[in-house]
Amino acid sequence: MDAPSEEIFREALKKRLEGVACQAGLKDLGIGPDKLRKLSFCLAEAKRMLLRAWLKDEAVSISLQQDERHQRLLVRFTAASATLQRRSGVLGLAKNFGSCAGAVSAATEKVIRQFCTLCCEAPGLNRSGLAADEGLLESLRTKIEVIVADNASDEQKASALLRKDFCPNIRLTLRDCAHASRRTGLSGLEIIKRPFDAEPTLRDIMQCVFFGKHSIVAAIENSFLFKNRFEHHVSRSASEVKSVVRSLSLAKQRFDSTQKPIGRFVLWFFPLLQTIVEISRERRGEDSGDKASAFLAYITEEIVLQIAMLADAGDEGEQLVRQFDSESAASEEIGMNINNFLTKVCALFVSDEPVCVLTGYTRHMIDMLSQREILLPSLDGRGVRTIGGPSCITAEILDRCLGRMKVWVRLCQSVISHEFPEWDVLASFSILQVAGNQRDGMTNEVRDLNIRRLARFFSLEEALLRSELEDLAVLARNHASATSCDSVTAWQHTLQRVRATKKRRDRHPCSTLLTVLSRWVAWTPSTSGVEQAFGHGTHFQTARQSHASEASECRDMVLLLDHDPQTEDQQIRLAQQVWLALYGAPRQHSQPRLDKGLKRKSEPTGDTERGWIQKRRLQVQAKVQEQGGCRVPASELLPETAKAELKFQLDGRMERKLQALKDGHLLPEEADEELELFIRQLAAKKSALLKPPDLSAGEKKRDLLYSGPSKPWFLENTAQATVPAFVCPGVSGAVRPAQDSGMQMVSFAGDADVVITKDLKSLPELVQLCAVLRGSYVLDLPMLRGRPGLCLKFKGVGHLKRYVWLSPAFKQEREDFYAAMRRVVDDCVRKTSWRWLDSVDDVLAGKGMSYMALVTETEKNLEARFCSSLTVEPFVGRILLLNQRSPEVGSVGECEVIRVGTDFSGMGSFELAAKNVCHALNVHVDCVFACEKDPSCQSVLLDNHCPERMFSDVDQRDHLEAPPCDWFGAGFPCQAFASCGLRQGIHDQKDRGLLVAHSLDYIRVHLPQLVFFENVVGMTHAQHRWIRRRPEATYPPREHKRGFQNVTEAYKRIRFKGSDPARDCYVVDCGASLNWLAFAKNECMCLIRSRNSPESYWLSNLGRYLSTEDRLKLQGHDVAMKRPVPDKKLSAMLGNAMSVNVVQAVLMQAAWAMGRGQAS
Repeated sequence: MDAPSEEIFREALKKRLEGVACQAGLKDLGIGPDKLRKLSFCLAEAKRMLLRAWLKDEAVSISLQQDERHQRLLVRFTAASATLQRRSGVLGLAKNFGSCAGAVSAATEKVIRQFCTLCCEAPGLNRSGLAADEGLLESLRTKIEVIVADNASDEQKASALLRKDFCPNIRLTLRDCAHASRRTGLSGLEIIKRPFDAEPTLRDIMQCVFFGKHSIVAAIENSFLFKNRFEHHVSRSASEVKSVVRSLSLAKQRFDSTQKPIGRFVLWFFPLLQTIVEISRERRGEDSGDKASAFLAYITEEIVLQIAMLADAGDEGEQLVRQFDSESAASEEIGMNINNFLTKVCALFVSDEPVCVLTGYTRHMIDMLSQREILLPSLDGRGVRTIGGPSCITAEILDRCLGRMKVWVRLCQSVISHEFPEWDVLASFSILQVAGNQRDGMTNEVRDLNIRRLARFFSLEEALLRSELEDLAVLARNHASATSCDSVTAWQHTLQRVRATKKRRDRHPCSTLLTVLSRWVAWTPSTSGVEQAFGHGTHFQTARQSHASEASECRDMVLLLDHDPQTEDQQIRLAQQVWLALYGAPRQHSQPRLDKGLKRKSEPTGDTERGWIQKRRLQVQAKVQEQGGCRVPASELLPETAKAELKFQLDGRMERKLQALKDGHLLPEEADEELELFIRQLAAKKSALLKPPDLSAGEKKRDLLYSGPSKPWFLENTAQATVPAFVCPGVSGAVRPAQDSGMQMVSFAGDADVVITKDLKSLPELVQLCAVLRGSYVLDLPMLRGRPGLCLKFKGVGHLKRYVWLSPAFKQEREDFYAAMRRVVDDCVRKTSWRWLDSVDDVLAGKGMSYMALVTETEKNLEARFCSSLTVEPFVGRILLLNQRSPEVGSVGECEVIRVGTDFSGMGSFELAAKNVCHALNVHVDCVFACEKDPSCQSVLLDNHCPERMFSDVDQRDHLEAPPCDWFGAGFPCQAFASCGLRQGIHDQKDRGLLVAHSLDYIRVHLPQLVFFENVVGMTHAQHRWIRRRPEATYPPREHKRGFQNVTEAYKRIRFKGSDPARDCYVVDCGASLNWLAFAKNECMCLIRSRNSPESYWLSNLGRYLSTEDRLKLQGHDVAMKRPVPDKKLSAMLGNAMSVNVVQAVLMQAAWAMGRGQAS
């Protein structure tokens, strides 16, 4: 055979499995990088050929598992044959595929098609355009019945798209059980994600001590010096646990459990405390010293005891996660594992004699605290206090800690009922469990329901399924008991025996049961295989390989994962055949091979940390068996946050139940009244989302007409007997009518719900501030006396989260203003979300309207750092903007409102054009939402248009949460379509060409009356045409060479045409090279983002550069607009912005076509 020998292939496979990269080659064998890359491909292709043959000929059912990491989508499969043989492997990998659901679905389809294509992407050969094996592809599409994905919305939507378009036989879209189980406890990436966040004290402990930005545990873990200090104190401690501990092992990756730092905090509390005391003393005044001092002031016996209980809870949660954190997780044991978890946590924290007090981390902490007494700084920092000592843990402290854990147990039960419902198909597979000590724990009623559900879901005859199961389960159970094997092995052996002869097949029929058994073996409940594949793949990659092509990374994933030594010889022989078909005979080498042994892993022995944890688990299990079961606590006494979390989980459970009804595995009697009520509520909610809001409800701020009822309209629906009212100074004759209308006079405007003035245009400054902050009504005398008049209703901004700093000079100069604002915000506004800052640095570091600084005129003019701060008048204007727009006195009566929303909003060109058009049509405009990623553009939008909601990323927005609008505009990025770019379109490597899909999704959900899209003309071209591309460069005409050359050359050409550049207006592009020199008469070329320098364009007749004001006018913006960003940044934004005059002309024509106004 002319292919490389089996020894060369075997040595290449061995070295690749050991982590040798392709670019390193095999120097001992004289094999270079290119040849090793070809050998690796042939081995990987041979492995794929074995998988293709088995999947096409023997597989009965296939489940796909997919997950995404760093724009790499990995797709694995698990399949089962008619003999219950299970195989798992890698289908393929896709890179840079996009982020939306459609992109994920398309990438999955591409991976499947590439898997079905023979010798696709062979290195060193151009084999593009190969067709997939249609027979294999059709077989896979038919046999794929389940997709397992993370709970992320994009992945779930992508699974639904595959189910609809590409794989018609998909029966279920499963959620990863490993991710679901992490929501119950401390383990893994989802750190106390749901239950612990719902209990305020537990959440504060976890953030302050472990996982917060300023936690002391994170400070120690991130410092090599502090970790060494902690290791030293641990080695000298007299703890009963003798493990060598070098750190707290704080890490949030999936395979390094975040339970470990909590457990180590308890086991080595005193060495850790000694380390923190030294840090606070030695690093006083530094950030780490402040963290240590804050921790010492925060810690108490109750906090320490609560952490110990959290460690017990976390260890139980970690055990639950580990049950599912494997691709071969037993789906038949899901219910058993969940019940064991609930039983243990109830026994630990809920039973009459809590097990946590008898053994485990909590008992360990109680013993340590009772044996030692340590001096710590007092809470006020002026003295000392003690922690620990005899009887330091009182009954009250223990009851409070257990009470919080009971809330956690109740929420865990709610999360489990949501994530692992009893009507799930995987839960019904529990009838197939024949191994283990708890196989007989299922009641007859539950067994009957599971049989009925499986028969209904797989369209089987229930009687046949029941009889075959009862017949063969006895045999499988006997084999499992005799050999101590797992359930899958027991069923495999049973089927092999009963199908060995015709007599046995006739005596023990199993065709109906085999349908269920094959799906049970093939359908895995976890995507952990994908996660572990990503983790293992990093061990085979160097820094250079991390940027490898999609084909190279896919080849390595297939070759290096799921290696089976039993099929290695067959794989090598097939690899030789692939080599011959692709590359022919290679050069011969006779280098000797070198074998290296592998170091064996040693198991820990003695009193180690792992041994202590194992001992703790055995003791808990023994105590639980002694006490028996106990019930989950009731939910009547839960805190409000816990009740909100409980409602969230119940709603999620109903959504899962509704999906089960759609999938067909919910029994008729399980579709109860609670589900019907939830469906009606869901339909009503969806109808309300799609229905335009009632514009006459008074929620929008507009002028209103009062026609004279006996009682003011704003008092008709109030339950208050009297309403506080304030009469502005200089208004006479208002007290008596106000008292007759049920109002009570107050002396301070901030205490009033109603403000009465003579003229709305002359409202005093302080009164206006109080009304806006509180959300009061402002009305004139005619309105008060029952005649037609004017009334304004402010929505109030005290509930909006704002951070405000006032300079000391401002407080002294405007004491009345400061006192009134503090009183209204702190005392009068209910549930205020304003925060008063002590330092202006916090404001300067903030972005947008959430951070505001008030200074005097002198400070603003003299100090550069206050250039973006506010004085009194701009501050009141911004507060008015927070109420959506300043109140204006206009025509009396109802005013039509058009709601405007934008994606890729920029600096608000569409909003301004809509306002200009609607002003001409005598229609009011409300900017209901904007979506913009650039913080500078957000500041311009908020200062000039103040949308009700600001979305920062269109990728992450839930379109159902976005408010509906009447006019919708989007100026999505043009780089993917512009003729001066790479012209990649929807295949743009940065996914800019697919961003418009999110806007289209919004349109499909809310159906606005008018839709406006803006982009370059290149987007409509079937084939892009090359145009002049102006490079990024800006030079003053006479001080820099290029600018001077451009202007000089332009003047020569202008004079040659007979024009005078001093008389006629010519605009010269000073940033282009001479080869691409551009100038225009009486018009300006298109402004672009790269020409953001003030010296980019030269005006010949004026002898100056194009200013920022000129650019604003050219783009149709108001020169007097608010500019919270520097001119250079504003110029770049103008280069990206739409032209307001163009948008305005289009909108006016569209409005006329819709029956509004006349065409202009």
